[in-house]
Amino acid sequence: LSFETSSIFSLDNISKINIPDFYVFCVPKYTNRKQQQIDYDRIKKYIRTTIQTSPYRMLIFKQALKECCRCGNYYQLGSLCLAADTTIEKIHFDNNDTVLHECIKLNNKRLARELIKYKFNIDVDGELGTPLVTAIHYNIFWAVEILLKNGADLTKRHIDWPYLTLYEYCIQFAKIDIKIMINNYITSLIHKRKYTTIQN
Repeated sequence: LSFETSSIFSLDNISKINIPDFYVFCVPKYTNRKQQQIDYDRIKKYIRTTIQTSPYRMLIFKQALKECCRCGNYYQLGSLCLAADTTIEKIHFDNNDTVLHECIKLNNKRLARELIKYKFNIDVDGELGTPLVTAIHYNIFWAVEILLKNGADLTKRHIDWPYLTLYEYCIQFAKIDIKIMINNYITSLIHKRKYTTIQN
């Protein structure tokens, strides 16, 4: 489900949503907007009862997904998708990122772990490349560690630096800590006799 290229909802930018209106879907007890939390039951009811051709419905759904990627969990994400009659795997944001890319960028460790646990594809490309590429680009150390432990493909390249392996990319941009993590990961594979070269 590509929100940007949908033939039904030809709206280009999530910023077009009236954000104050979105917060009517938040838990009333939170008075500080930065601390407000989505009332997922209210959101789901709105999505289910609003006609699919409503642009506002899609914008509300998109904003709810963003908030869920920021601080939600797998159950909440799944319930949003169910209400919109789609699946987590089909969601791609305007920049082609998946929910895994998005929650890594927004530092939602819990949701990232849950997505990986439930076998979300960790090697699908987004704006910059795979989730591992995204984690390396933004220096999200916990995400690099989790993705490597779960077998993320080290042969993938940064979309803007296709001639560099991820190890070389880390050297080029002085990402020393991540370079060490990759080196340790490769060393562990060698010890387990599971290593194959990452230099294509």
